[in-house]
Amino acid sequence: MKETKILLSKRAEKDLKKIKDITFWKRYEPTLKKIKERPFTAGHPLHGILKGAFSCEVTKKFRIIYTVEDGKIRIITILAIGHHDDVY
Repeated sequence: MKETKILLSKRAEKDLKKIKDITFWKRYEPTLKKIKERPFTAGHPLHGILKGAFSCEVTKKFRIIYTVEDGKIRIITILAIGHHDDVY
């Protein structure tokens, strides 16, 4: 499997600090693992101004928005994390 790194944008870091939802925190690490292992199928591709990014459901309310740079080392950048209505 290709070496993969996950990076958090400054916005994603701020988003994480605000989240208090227990269900989110139980599912956050398994969701990141799924994104790391299968970045192109873990989430669905976005359109419009977010074209090139993907959205992965953590819970019914929370989404992770990310991009993938597929070079020698795969780099996944988490752009935003939050409620469906807030991250799009």
